[in-house]
Amino acid sequence: MKKWLILLLTLAQMTVFAREAVYLKNGNIVKGNITELIPNQSVTIKSDDGSIFVFKSDEIEKIEHDTSEAYAAPPKKAPREILKKGFNSQIYGSLITGNMYGITISAAFGHQFDKHSFLGMGSGIRLADDRYDTHVAVPVFANFRYDIFDYSVTPFISARLGATIAVDEFYDASGFYGGLDLGCRFKRFMLSTGIETVCGEDDSSSNYGLDEEFTYQAVNFVLRFGVVL
Repeated sequence: MKKWLILLLTLAQMTVFAREAVYLKNGNIVKGNITELIPNQSVTIKSDDGSIFVFKSDEIEKIEHDTSEAYAAPPKKAPREILKKGFNSQIYGSLITGNMYGITISAAFGHQFDKHSFLGMGSGIRLADDRYDTHVAVPVFANFRYDIFDYSVTPFISARLGATIAVDEFYDASGFYGGLDLGCRFKRFMLSTGIETVCGEDDSSSNYGLDEEFTYQAVNFVLRFGVVL
């Protein structure tokens, strides 16, 4: 009776994924889940292949918890982190409208400090028209992004601050570049909209025989698509 009481207490402590090994007096071993235990009478065990065995108590030598690797509880998979701490990179494509209209392709490389904050440096190329001409420029900027929530889908705020370098010969408008976006990140994909400004001293008037320079400024609305690599 004492042996059966100990067995009952042991089985009560086993987890859902536990497997038992029933050792029979004839030398056979049956492993599986015990589905019914009647003290001093019988044990019913269901093996992994679905077979049901019923053994009388006088046939059983002992019953032990099976700790072999084949019957161990399946390990829990750790959730995959979308944004890991450390080096991080992002690629963007932007549609521009406002004082200019065109496209910008850019990338930023930097450090992901935690599940919320990213800070890096970026550059790219902008092709845009205004009412005068087509502009080709290279923006160079610091990029900060803050995810509001610690979820795979979260709203975020992003800011850019730097300079734009004109590479077209006719219309040289190099100077300050900055922008602010509000958007949403869907795991690794980002969609945002915002406003950006470009301003600087323009010397294109020299093309018309004039020596004076004037301040150039454009305010644009952007629709930005991005992906975290």
